Amino acid sequence: MEIATLVCNNGLNYDITFQTYSMYEYLKKQGNQVQIVDYNFLNKDDRKTEMLYDFLYNNAILTFNRYKDINQLDENLPLADKFIVLNGEYNELSLQMSGKNNIAYGVKTSLSDIDKLSENFSKISTFYETKDENIKRVIDPIFLLSREEWYDIINQESNIELPADYILIYSDIVTSEMLNYAVNISNQSGSKIYIVADKIKQVFYRGKRLRNVKPLDLLNLILNAQDVITSCDDGIKFSVLFEKKLHIFSNEEESQIELINDLNLRKRIVNNSNQALSLNTEYSDSYKEIDKLRKNSFEFLEA
Repeated sequence: MEIATLVCNNGLNYDITFQTYSMYEYLKKQGNQVQIVDYNFLNKDDRKTEMLYDFLYNNAILTFNRYKDINQLDENLPLADKFIVLNGEYNELSLQMSGKNNIAYGVKTSLSDIDKLSENFSKISTFYETKDENIKRVIDPIFLLSREEWYDIINQESNIELPADYILIYSDIVTSEMLNYAVNISNQSGSKIYIVADKIKQVFYRGKRLRNVKPLDLLNLILNAQDVITSCDDGIKFSVLFEKKLHIFSNEEESQIELINDLNLRKRIVNNSNQALSLNTEYSDSYKEIDKLRKNSFEFLEA
């Protein structure tokens, strides 16, 4: 089957890049011909966005046309047997899809608006609990690939050199509380501190800052870290997937709160930057939920 995957987004970040790529890889492994709709990926003129785009361009098939807005997409839809629209705000999305085999994966819009989507989508799923039996709850696309599949991808592509022991701080903005927390762990373990961040709210700090880290190098950093300190959703997901000691500085966004609750990670939230959490790498409760939702997702995508 020829499938076009459309990701509703406000531009690329690591999380969107990983979700897009993992959905593409999963569908391809099921024997489908897959292309990613090149929609709104390059809406920023910076090195990080270009690097993330290059990763998708080099590791997946993107549509020939590059679409900057919904109107362009409506006027010239790529040919496909099925459209899978992933993980976005759907209120303004029409795509002239009526009568086609199109599905909405991981609706983020309010459930009160879902009825409006039924005209354009044959099936609708969500990342949230709902009492509507016709709407299946599915998992974040990152978890469509197994831990072993991510291992294989990282080993094939990542070339970053890493020290034997280190603590990783991964956040859009690193606060002084995060730095203080990492230093406390470092003092106890003797491990180095590596930082992946767009901004650091402190002029002087301990640790090595890595800039414009390639996507699979970031995964390699998470995979091999002794401890992961993060406020990023993808940092949380991959720390669970790779069974790392995870310390969460919550950004308190609704989607992250849902993620933390779903995967039973509340005890891993840092409330006091002066006191390091005592953590293990046991995620059995998290994996019960992941396995259940992965099964839902497989059934939803394959039906």
